[in-house]
Amino acid sequence: MDISCCCHPCGTDCLFWCHTFLYAIYERKTNHHLKEAGQIYVIRHGQTDLNKECKMQGRMGLPLNEFGVHQAKVLEEKLKNVRFDLVFSSPQERAVKTAEIVTRSQVTVDDRLNVFDL
Repeated sequence: MDISCCCHPCGTDCLFWCHTFLYAIYERKTNHHLKEAGQIYVIRHGQTDLNKECKMQGRMGLPLNEFGVHQAKVLEEKLKNVRFDLVFSSPQERAVKTAEIVTRSQVTVDDRLNVFDL
């Protein structure tokens, strides 16, 4: 199993947290084990105005800024040959939009992936 992660530019480590949730969601949705799944990509949403200032935003729901959309498009180009079978996102607009741009796939919103409330 290969797990790739793009983490917060300010140094927030999301790999363990995301892996735990993705493992639980994948098994529940498919009744498969990860060793049969191939690759899991864990991608943090693109930049918002508060991210630019390295401030936490919680559930404020800020959208991607222009640079955040650019980041998602750059990653989409890097992953253009990857076919995503399942795509999960938190309900935050910034996360859903990033997932849609990067994967070019239908995104399943899962509240268990929501950020903590500040």
